[in-house]
Amino acid sequence: MYNRLYCDMKFYRVTKIKPFIEIRKYKTSPKHSIEHKIYSNFVIDLIKYENPLWYKVPFVNKYLLYKDE
Repeated sequence: MYNRLYCDMKFYRVTKIKPFIEIRKYKTSPKHSIEHKIYSNFVIDLIKYENPLWYKVPFVNKYLLYKDE
């Protein structure tokens, strides 16, 4: 990419905007559906990036439902 941002974290988040727009409607899907699993995995991956204490983020527990599977 030619227009790389200065910070790696910003670059990572900017590259995730388009996939997020495509799956953000899955947030309201039923808990055990495939769509909600896709959304949960996306949110967890976004939080985990360059964050060694990602498991201490308060709202992450509701998205960890599928990480063991």
